[in-house]
Amino acid sequence: MAKRRNGGVHVFKQKDFELKPTNRVLLVFWCKGDENDSDVIRSVLEMSGNQAAEYLSEIMDNYESRHRKYRDVIVRNYQKIVRLRSDENLIPDFLEYDKKLLIGAMFTKEISFENVATFNHSMVPHPDQSSLRDGELRVIVSQRSMGEGQFSTISFVQAIIDSECLIRMENSTLEEEFSSRYATVPSPLMVTRNDLVTAAVNLAVYSEIKYLISIMPDELKCDELEFHFYKLGMQVQLTRSQKEALDLIRLSLEDSYTTEFDSETSLTERVLFPSAPYEAGGMEDARFVRFVHDEGQVTYFATYNAYDGRDAVPSLIETTDFVRFTISKLHGPEIMNKGFALFPEKINGRYAMISRKDGRNIYIMFSYDLYRWGGSALLLQPQWPGIVHMGNCGSPIRTDDGWLLITHDVAWKREYTISAALLDLNDPTKIIGRLPCPLIVAQDEEREGLVPNVVYSCGSLVHNGYLCIPYAVSDSFSRYAKVNLRMVLDTLKQKK
Repeated sequence: MAKRRNGGVHVFKQKDFELKPTNRVLLVFWCKGDENDSDVIRSVLEMSGNQAAEYLSEIMDNYESRHRKYRDVIVRNYQKIVRLRSDENLIPDFLEYDKKLLIGAMFTKEISFENVATFNHSMVPHPDQSSLRDGELRVIVSQRSMGEGQFSTISFVQAIIDSECLIRMENSTLEEEFSSRYATVPSPLMVTRNDLVTAAVNLAVYSEIKYLISIMPDELKCDELEFHFYKLGMQVQLTRSQKEALDLIRLSLEDSYTTEFDSETSLTERVLFPSAPYEAGGMEDARFVRFVHDEGQVTYFATYNAYDGRDAVPSLIETTDFVRFTISKLHGPEIMNKGFALFPEKINGRYAMISRKDGRNIYIMFSYDLYRWGGSALLLQPQWPGIVHMGNCGSPIRTDDGWLLITHDVAWKREYTISAALLDLNDPTKIIGRLPCPLIVAQDEEREGLVPNVVYSCGSLVHNGYLCIPYAVSDSFSRYAKVNLRMVLDTLKQKK
């Protein structure tokens, strides 16, 4: 353990707990979308039965043991390429099973998704708190996993914080240890013809495209909508109003989608992988929070940065079980820049959110609609010389003394530090106090990494009188720190 004293606050860094990059790989569908795809399919169709079986056997030997349900994945990818190339009538309706598997395998590739960095973690209590010792808390730690091409996804770790607020990984069975090598992407739920009808009716364009919907496939995936609508335009001479109507439907259905993991997978296997066009460049910095509704039900929300390849698109994840996830874009004039963090409950009947709309200061905003935000108030500005901008390090934490907001400050030398502020419980626009100096700074070997001199977090929690903080080390890996909560709150109340 390492101990650091900051303005009267003792910070314990548990250096024997580190979340580092791994060599795990994911299976993803891939195709070039041109004549090369047709050539690959023809090469399989032209094989004899024995040739196809031999080639398939070699592929299965090389890949099946590396993935859970590899055969199911390549069957799904076979079905997807059939849908995408259906206009060519290239693949016969009746095809030998081995050739179906082989075609599916040809359009399936492995990618390294967390061999570069794992960082920017958030931490929430696990829905299942059974079979624990007194004083223990089971937690879910989300992380930004960066792999080849610096492409980011969202993955999870399951851990236990003990009565002394020290953390350890939870591998309770040999099966969990074995499955931790696996990584699995979820399956986006299919968009049905009824979904198209509902969207068209809601958008008041159904009369324009009633016939077009009738000739669409019975089911298709959200990430295939643009392709299928394009093919529709090749088959039918579309009017301008019909093209506009189809675009409205596509954007509406892509705005929010639901995706689900195989229930047999363990939490550590599950990787949220882009399924909508606005996520094509990656999913970054999820800030998970355990949200308690007015009626007492619990939903886990996470704001995150979807990246479309050019711009960040603020979005929201929601789940109750970490198996089925609904993902939606956020809207409204205040949805700009990055770094949104949702309060864990409504305040005076409204949702509340921390934001950084100008890229420099921290703002607070309120809304009756979780997905649309308008209007904000300036909350915090940089307080120390040389600080160029600041932001949050996760959702505010409710304490008896106020809302504890963990923040980060960035110096002109691009040094990131972690600090804190305390907000009034009933009116969080009122500031009770701010720490007089940073809580956590990069020290010694923590200064080295992908982006040097950085400590950062996307979400902490309180347990047994301690503030528990997972923090990223120079955008490369993560560690864990604990701080006496009473000491932090007392210091904050002295420093307005």
